[in-house]
Amino acid sequence: SFEIFQKFLDEEYPHVGVNIEEHMLPTMKDICIDTILAVKIKLIRNKESIAGVLGYDFLIDEDFRTWLLEVNNNPFLGYQNDEQYVLLQSMLSNLLEITVDPLLGDHQKKQRPE
Repeated sequence: SFEIFQKFLDEEYPHVGVNIEEHMLPTMKDICIDTILAVKIKLIRNKESIAGVLGYDFLIDEDFRTWLLEVNNNPFLGYQNDEQYVLLQSMLSNLLEITVDPLLGDHQKKQRPE
């Protein structure tokens, strides 16, 4: 998780003052946007799939710069430890909230127990 990685950075490289939220995440987000824009036309033409999961692999180098290694259009959705399980559950929950909930609209709100 980013929390564990931040703790590692704070303990091992306190003199650098790297903050994941301020220094790495904006670059990761920009890279993700750039990759989507690079294939935008192809995505628009493929109307059969309205949603998908992409797996982005990043590398942080010795100077704490963020690099894109690869993008997977069929990423592994398993887990090897409890931390990954929590992250996967959160990611899948967010995915459904973003892609399915808007399609259900008011019907979904009526079906949820209070």
